[in-house]
Amino acid sequence: MLKKEAIELLKDLIEIYSPSGKEEAIASYIYDYIKSNIKPDYLLIDNVGNVIALVEGSEPSIMLSSHMDTVKGKLKVKVFDDQIIGRGACDAKSPLACFISTIKRLRDNRSFKKKLIFVATVEEETTCNGIKNLKYTLDKINSWPSYAIFGEPGGCNKITIAYNGRIQYNIIFRGNKLHSSTKITPNPIIEAMNFLNRSRKNILKNFPDIIFNPTVIECNGEVNVIPSYCKLVLDIRFPREYNIGDLIQAMNKNLNKTNSIIKIEDLIEPFEADLNNILVRSFIRTIKRLGLKVELLKKSGTGEINIFSKLKSIPMITYGPGDSKLSHTNKERIIIDDYLNSIAILENSLLELDKLLK
Repeated sequence: MLKKEAIELLKDLIEIYSPSGKEEAIASYIYDYIKSNIKPDYLLIDNVGNVIALVEGSEPSIMLSSHMDTVKGKLKVKVFDDQIIGRGACDAKSPLACFISTIKRLRDNRSFKKKLIFVATVEEETTCNGIKNLKYTLDKINSWPSYAIFGEPGGCNKITIAYNGRIQYNIIFRGNKLHSSTKITPNPIIEAMNFLNRSRKNILKNFPDIIFNPTVIECNGEVNVIPSYCKLVLDIRFPREYNIGDLIQAMNKNLNKTNSIIKIEDLIEPFEADLNNILVRSFIRTIKRLGLKVELLKKSGTGEINIFSKLKSIPMITYGPGDSKLSHTNKERIIIDDYLNSIAILENSLLELDKLLK
Protein backbone atom coordinates (compact mmCIF):
# COMPACT_ATOMS: atom_id res chain seq x y z
CA MET A 1 0.00 0.00 0.00
CA LEU A 2 2.85 2.38 0.81
CA LYS A 3 4.40 1.73 -2.61
CA LYS A 4 1.10 2.36 -4.38
CA GLU A 5 0.62 5.63 -2.51
CA ALA A 6 4.16 6.80 -3.34
CA ILE A 7 3.67 6.01 -7.03
CA GLU A 8 0.32 7.84 -7.10
CA LEU A 9 1.95 10.91 -5.56
CA LEU A 10 4.70 10.88 -8.18
CA LYS A 11 2.20 10.43 -11.02
CA ASP A 12 0.09 13.33 -9.75
CA LEU A 13 3.12 15.65 -9.53
CA ILE A 14 4.25 14.78 -13.05
CA GLU A 15 0.76 15.40 -14.45
CA ILE A 16 0.78 18.98 -13.12
CA TYR A 17 2.56 21.10 -15.74
CA SER A 18 4.77 23.51 -13.78
CA PRO A 19 7.32 25.42 -15.90
CA SER A 20 9.40 28.03 -14.06
CA GLY A 21 7.28 30.97 -12.96
CA LYS A 22 4.04 28.96 -13.10
CA GLU A 23 4.26 26.76 -10.01
CA GLU A 24 1.02 27.83 -8.30
CA ALA A 25 -0.93 24.65 -9.13
CA ILE A 26 1.77 22.22 -8.01
CA ALA A 27 2.51 24.30 -4.90
CA SER A 28 -1.17 24.15 -3.97
CA TYR A 29 -1.24 20.37 -4.53
CA ILE A 30 1.87 19.80 -2.38
CA TYR A 31 0.53 22.08 0.35
CA ASP A 32 -2.78 20.20 0.49
CA TYR A 33 -1.10 16.78 0.31
CA ILE A 34 1.28 17.55 3.17
CA LYS A 35 -1.49 19.11 5.26
CA SER A 36 -3.73 16.05 4.87
CA ASN A 37 -1.21 13.20 4.86
CA ILE A 38 1.73 14.38 6.97
CA LYS A 39 0.02 16.88 9.29
CA PRO A 40 3.16 18.95 9.93
CA ASP A 41 3.59 21.24 12.89
CA TYR A 42 3.98 24.25 10.60
CA LEU A 43 3.12 24.72 6.91
CA LEU A 44 3.19 27.73 4.62
CA ILE A 45 3.67 29.02 1.10
CA ASP A 46 6.08 31.94 1.36
CA ASN A 47 6.06 35.25 -0.51
CA VAL A 48 7.84 33.88 -3.60
CA GLY A 49 5.85 30.62 -3.78
CA ASN A 50 8.07 28.11 -1.95
CA VAL A 51 6.27 25.46 0.11
CA ILE A 52 7.81 24.99 3.56
CA ALA A 53 6.78 22.41 6.16
CA LEU A 54 8.19 21.76 9.62
CA VAL A 55 7.97 18.48 11.50
CA GLU A 56 9.12 19.37 14.98
CA GLY A 57 11.67 17.29 16.85
CA SER A 58 15.02 17.54 18.56
CA GLU A 59 18.06 19.33 17.20
CA PRO A 60 20.14 19.13 15.09
CA SER A 61 17.61 19.60 12.32
CA ILE A 62 17.76 18.29 8.75
CA MET A 63 16.41 20.06 5.66
CA LEU A 64 15.13 18.20 2.60
CA SER A 65 14.80 20.57 -0.35
CA SER A 66 13.91 20.05 -4.01
CA HIS A 67 12.29 22.17 -6.72
CA MET A 68 8.77 22.13 -8.16
CA ASP A 69 9.43 23.76 -11.51
CA THR A 70 10.51 22.24 -14.80
CA VAL A 71 11.79 23.53 -18.10
CA LYS A 72 9.13 24.52 -20.64
CA GLY A 73 7.60 21.97 -22.98
CA LYS A 74 4.77 19.60 -22.19
CA LEU A 75 5.26 15.85 -22.55
CA LYS A 76 2.35 13.45 -22.64
CA VAL A 77 2.31 11.57 -19.35
CA LYS A 78 2.43 7.79 -19.80
CA VAL A 79 2.32 5.36 -16.89
CA PHE A 80 3.69 1.84 -17.33
CA ASP A 81 4.36 -0.96 -14.85
CA ASP A 82 8.08 -0.15 -14.76
CA GLN A 83 8.31 3.57 -15.57
CA ILE A 84 6.52 6.91 -15.88
CA ILE A 85 7.15 9.27 -18.79
CA GLY A 86 6.49 13.00 -18.53
CA ARG A 87 7.98 16.45 -18.08
CA GLY A 88 9.76 16.61 -14.74
CA ALA A 89 9.70 12.84 -14.29
CA CYS A 90 13.36 12.90 -13.34
CA ASP A 91 14.11 16.63 -12.97
CA ALA A 92 13.03 16.96 -10.30
CA LYS A 93 9.60 15.60 -9.46
CA SER A 94 10.86 12.12 -8.59
CA PRO A 95 13.32 13.52 -5.98
CA LEU A 96 10.55 15.83 -4.77
CA ALA A 97 8.08 12.94 -4.40
CA CYS A 98 10.83 10.83 -2.80
CA PHE A 99 11.32 13.48 -0.10
CA ILE A 100 7.60 13.87 0.60
CA SER A 101 7.01 10.10 0.70
CA THR A 102 9.96 9.57 3.03
CA ILE A 103 8.78 12.24 5.46
CA LYS A 104 5.31 10.66 5.47
CA ARG A 105 6.76 7.23 6.27
CA LEU A 106 8.89 8.65 9.09
CA ARG A 107 5.89 10.55 10.42
CA ASP A 108 3.66 7.47 10.25
CA ASN A 109 6.00 5.11 12.11
CA ARG A 110 7.05 7.81 14.60
CA SER A 111 10.56 6.38 14.81
CA PHE A 112 12.35 9.56 13.70
CA LYS A 113 12.99 12.10 16.46
CA LYS A 114 14.94 14.93 14.80
CA LYS A 115 13.38 18.11 13.45
CA LEU A 116 12.72 18.01 9.70
CA ILE A 117 12.42 21.01 7.40
CA PHE A 118 10.86 20.31 4.01
CA VAL A 119 11.19 22.84 1.18
CA ALA A 120 9.78 22.79 -2.36
CA THR A 121 11.27 25.72 -4.27
CA VAL A 122 10.26 27.74 -7.33
CA GLU A 123 12.21 28.82 -10.41
CA GLU A 124 15.26 26.57 -10.03
CA GLU A 125 15.43 26.21 -13.81
CA THR A 126 15.56 29.98 -14.42
CA THR A 127 16.20 32.65 -11.79
CA CYS A 128 16.75 30.44 -8.69
CA ASN A 129 14.47 32.97 -7.00
CA GLY A 130 13.09 30.34 -4.63
CA ILE A 131 16.37 29.25 -3.06
CA LYS A 132 17.74 32.81 -3.05
CA ASN A 133 14.75 34.02 -1.02
CA LEU A 134 14.59 30.99 1.28
CA LYS A 135 16.87 32.70 3.80
CA TYR A 136 14.17 35.28 4.60
CA THR A 137 11.57 32.58 5.25
CA LEU A 138 13.94 30.52 7.42
CA ASP A 139 14.73 33.67 9.41
CA LYS A 140 11.02 34.40 9.77
CA ILE A 141 10.17 30.95 11.13
CA ASN A 142 13.48 30.69 13.03
CA SER A 143 14.34 27.32 11.53
CA TRP A 144 17.78 27.20 9.93
CA PRO A 145 18.92 23.57 9.46
CA SER A 146 22.11 21.97 10.71
CA TYR A 147 22.25 19.53 7.77
CA ALA A 148 20.75 19.68 4.28
CA ILE A 149 19.90 17.21 1.51
CA PHE A 150 18.96 18.61 -1.89
CA GLY A 151 16.85 16.65 -4.35
CA GLU A 152 18.10 16.28 -7.92
CA PRO A 153 18.26 13.27 -10.25
CA GLY A 154 21.29 11.02 -9.99
CA GLY A 155 20.08 7.49 -9.32
CA CYS A 156 19.27 5.56 -6.17
CA ASN A 157 22.86 4.34 -5.74
CA LYS A 158 24.53 7.68 -6.48
CA ILE A 159 25.39 10.63 -4.27
CA THR A 160 26.14 13.98 -5.89
CA ILE A 161 29.02 15.62 -4.03
CA ALA A 162 30.07 18.44 -6.39
CA TYR A 163 28.72 20.96 -8.89
CA ASN A 164 30.41 23.42 -11.21
CA GLY A 165 30.10 27.16 -10.74
CA ARG A 166 28.29 29.33 -13.28
CA ILE A 167 28.72 32.74 -14.89
CA GLN A 168 25.93 34.03 -17.12
CA TYR A 169 26.89 36.97 -19.32
CA ASN A 170 24.37 39.19 -21.08
CA ILE A 171 26.29 41.15 -23.73
CA ILE A 172 24.83 43.76 -26.10
CA PHE A 173 26.85 44.66 -29.20
CA ARG A 174 25.84 48.05 -30.58
CA GLY A 175 25.79 49.53 -34.08
CA ASN A 176 23.56 51.61 -36.36
CA LYS A 177 20.37 50.50 -38.03
CA LEU A 178 21.20 50.83 -41.73
CA HIS A 179 20.28 49.42 -45.10
CA SER A 180 21.89 46.02 -45.63
CA SER A 181 23.59 47.31 -48.81
CA THR A 182 25.86 49.49 -46.66
CA LYS A 183 29.38 48.20 -47.17
CA ILE A 184 31.46 49.57 -44.30
CA THR A 185 29.74 49.73 -40.93
CA PRO A 186 29.96 47.95 -37.58
CA ASN A 187 27.55 45.03 -37.83
CA PRO A 188 26.53 43.91 -34.32
CA ILE A 189 25.91 40.34 -35.47
CA ILE A 190 29.39 40.06 -36.95
CA GLU A 191 30.83 41.68 -33.81
CA ALA A 192 29.05 39.10 -31.67
CA MET A 193 30.29 36.20 -33.83
CA ASN A 194 33.87 37.51 -33.81
CA PHE A 195 33.74 37.90 -30.04
CA LEU A 196 32.42 34.36 -29.60
CA ASN A 197 35.15 32.84 -31.74
CA ARG A 198 37.91 34.91 -30.13
CA SER A 199 36.81 34.47 -26.54
CA ARG A 200 36.06 30.77 -26.85
CA LYS A 201 39.53 30.15 -28.25
CA ASN A 202 41.31 32.26 -25.64
CA ILE A 203 39.27 31.11 -22.64
CA LEU A 204 39.58 27.41 -23.45
CA LYS A 205 43.30 27.83 -23.99
CA ASN A 206 43.79 29.17 -20.45
CA PHE A 207 40.91 27.33 -18.74
CA PRO A 208 40.56 24.01 -20.60
CA ASP A 209 38.07 22.47 -18.16
CA ILE A 210 35.33 25.09 -18.48
CA ILE A 211 32.10 24.58 -20.42
CA PHE A 212 31.52 27.57 -22.70
CA ASN A 213 28.14 27.86 -24.47
CA PRO A 214 26.14 30.68 -26.05
CA THR A 215 22.45 30.07 -25.31
CA VAL A 216 20.61 33.08 -26.80
CA ILE A 217 21.28 35.41 -29.72
CA GLU A 218 18.70 38.06 -30.61
CA CYS A 219 18.70 41.36 -32.51
CA ASN A 220 16.38 43.92 -34.11
CA GLY A 221 17.43 43.35 -37.70
CA GLU A 222 15.16 42.68 -40.66
CA VAL A 223 15.63 40.93 -43.99
CA ASN A 224 17.33 43.96 -45.56
CA VAL A 225 18.30 45.95 -42.47
CA ILE A 226 21.51 45.85 -40.44
CA PRO A 227 20.47 45.71 -36.73
CA SER A 228 21.39 48.40 -34.23
CA TYR A 229 22.10 45.79 -31.58
CA CYS A 230 22.76 42.09 -31.07
CA LYS A 231 22.22 40.55 -27.64
CA LEU A 232 24.25 37.49 -26.69
CA VAL A 233 23.64 35.33 -23.61
CA LEU A 234 26.68 33.29 -22.69
CA ASP A 235 26.73 30.46 -20.15
CA ILE A 236 30.07 29.44 -18.61
CA ARG A 237 30.41 26.52 -16.15
CA PHE A 238 33.64 26.02 -14.26
CA PRO A 239 35.10 23.67 -11.59
CA ARG A 240 36.31 24.88 -8.20
CA GLU A 241 39.95 24.61 -9.32
CA TYR A 242 39.51 27.88 -11.24
CA ASN A 243 39.46 31.34 -9.69
CA ILE A 244 36.27 33.16 -10.62
CA GLY A 245 38.04 36.53 -10.69
CA ASP A 246 40.60 35.23 -13.20
CA LEU A 247 37.80 33.98 -15.45
CA ILE A 248 35.98 37.31 -15.40
CA GLN A 249 39.21 39.21 -16.11
CA ALA A 250 39.98 36.96 -19.07
CA MET A 251 36.47 37.48 -20.49
CA ASN A 252 36.70 41.25 -20.12
CA LYS A 253 39.97 41.34 -22.06
CA ASN A 254 38.17 39.83 -25.03
CA LEU A 255 35.58 42.62 -24.89
CA ASN A 256 37.97 45.56 -24.71
CA LYS A 257 37.97 46.18 -28.45
CA THR A 258 34.23 45.82 -28.98
CA ASN A 259 31.46 48.43 -28.85
CA SER A 260 29.49 46.55 -26.24
CA ILE A 261 27.64 46.63 -22.94
CA ILE A 262 28.41 43.71 -20.66
CA LYS A 263 26.42 42.55 -17.65
CA ILE A 264 27.01 39.56 -15.41
CA GLU A 265 23.45 38.33 -14.93
CA ASP A 266 24.28 35.39 -12.67
CA LEU A 267 27.35 34.41 -10.67
CA ILE A 268 27.43 31.16 -8.70
CA GLU A 269 30.45 29.65 -6.98
CA PRO A 270 31.26 25.92 -7.37
CA PHE A 271 30.35 23.48 -4.60
CA GLU A 272 32.01 20.32 -3.33
CA ALA A 273 31.02 18.33 -0.25
CA ASP A 274 33.50 17.08 2.32
CA LEU A 275 33.66 13.31 1.79
CA ASN A 276 34.03 12.84 5.53
CA ASN A 277 30.77 14.57 6.37
CA ILE A 278 28.26 12.38 8.16
CA LEU A 279 25.65 12.62 5.38
CA VAL A 280 28.00 11.13 2.78
CA ARG A 281 29.07 8.33 5.12
CA SER A 282 25.52 7.47 6.16
CA PHE A 283 24.22 7.29 2.58
CA ILE A 284 27.19 5.16 1.50
CA ARG A 285 26.52 2.65 4.28
CA THR A 286 22.80 2.50 3.51
CA ILE A 287 23.30 1.99 -0.23
CA LYS A 288 25.81 -0.79 0.42
CA ARG A 289 23.41 -2.51 2.83
CA LEU A 290 20.94 -2.80 -0.03
CA GLY A 291 23.59 -4.58 -2.09
CA LEU A 292 24.15 -1.72 -4.53
CA LYS A 293 27.42 -0.25 -5.78
CA VAL A 294 27.92 3.31 -4.55
CA GLU A 295 28.88 6.06 -7.00
CA LEU A 296 29.95 9.59 -6.07
CA LEU A 297 29.02 12.11 -8.76
CA LYS A 298 30.61 15.43 -9.71
CA LYS A 299 28.18 17.19 -12.02
CA SER A 300 29.10 19.71 -14.69
CA GLY A 301 25.93 21.71 -14.05
CA THR A 302 24.97 23.95 -11.14
CA GLY A 303 22.38 23.31 -8.43
CA GLU A 304 20.55 25.05 -5.61
CA ILE A 305 23.08 23.54 -3.23
CA ASN A 306 25.69 25.96 -4.66
CA ILE A 307 23.59 28.94 -3.61
CA PHE A 308 22.51 27.61 -0.21
CA SER A 309 26.09 26.68 0.70
CA LYS A 310 26.93 30.40 0.62
CA LEU A 311 24.06 31.20 2.97
CA LYS A 312 24.91 28.56 5.56
CA SER A 313 28.08 26.51 5.99
CA ILE A 314 26.73 23.11 7.02
CA PRO A 315 27.20 19.50 5.81
CA MET A 316 25.10 18.93 2.70
CA ILE A 317 24.73 16.63 -0.30
CA THR A 318 22.45 16.15 -3.29
CA TYR A 319 20.49 12.93 -3.72
CA GLY A 320 17.55 11.62 -5.71
CA PRO A 321 16.27 9.10 -8.23
CA GLY A 322 16.35 9.62 -11.99
CA ASP A 323 18.85 9.71 -14.83
CA SER A 324 20.16 13.29 -15.05
CA LYS A 325 21.11 12.73 -18.71
CA LEU A 326 17.38 12.75 -19.47
CA SER A 327 16.80 16.11 -17.76
CA HIS A 328 15.32 18.80 -20.05
CA THR A 329 14.92 16.29 -22.90
CA ASN A 330 11.83 14.92 -24.62
CA LYS A 331 12.77 11.47 -23.31
CA GLU A 332 12.32 12.37 -19.66
CA ARG A 333 11.19 9.40 -17.59
CA ILE A 334 11.66 7.72 -14.22
CA ILE A 335 12.16 4.03 -13.55
CA ILE A 336 9.75 3.14 -10.74
CA ASP A 337 12.16 0.76 -8.97
CA ASP A 338 14.79 3.52 -8.91
CA TYR A 339 12.24 5.85 -7.31
CA LEU A 340 11.08 3.32 -4.71
CA ASN A 341 14.66 2.27 -3.87
CA SER A 342 15.55 5.94 -3.32
CA ILE A 343 12.73 6.29 -0.80
CA ALA A 344 14.05 3.26 1.09
CA ILE A 345 17.63 4.57 1.01
CA LEU A 346 16.63 8.06 2.14
CA GLU A 347 14.42 6.71 4.93
CA ASN A 348 17.09 4.36 6.27
CA SER A 349 19.83 6.98 5.97
CA LEU A 350 17.74 9.44 7.97
CA LEU A 351 16.97 6.83 10.61
CA GLU A 352 20.67 6.14 10.97
CA LEU A 353 21.40 9.86 11.18
CA ASP A 354 18.72 10.21 13.85
CA LYS A 355 20.73 7.85 16.05
CA LEU A 356 24.16 9.32 15.23
CA LEU A 357 23.49 13.05 15.41
CA LYS A 358 23.78 14.58 18.84
